[in-house]
Amino acid sequence: MYLRRVQHEIAQEDAVIKALAARQFSGHETVKKRNAEERSTDKTLKEDEVQDLIVGLKAKWDTLNAIYQKTAHHGRFQSAGAQRRQVQQEKEMLAVKADIELLEKAKTCGIVVTGDDIPP
Repeated sequence: MYLRRVQHEIAQEDAVIKALAARQFSGHETVKKRNAEERSTDKTLKEDEVQDLIVGLKAKWDTLNAIYQKTAHHGRFQSAGAQRRQVQQEKEMLAVKADIELLEKAKTCGIVVTGDDIPP
């Protein structure tokens, strides 16, 4: 009698857990689909939006350059960490410069932001 009651309680708890898991999974899938749909829409950037991006990127490049110039004059690195930081700063500056050039080029021919370009 006792064993059957415990087995019955366990079976009920199992059913509740499975129902909750199924509900959470279906809800999660719905959210993922909605996010994918939102990201899949293409958006054409207006000229003033592109110009704002360029101005922001140039300001970021100026900030990175100011930080870089404070340490770039050292002939030898004090540590491996200093060398890694300088290399990382150079990479960031090159990436920002490439983005600026891309946007300036796209300003003349138009730019479309696709869902793949939008971060999740």
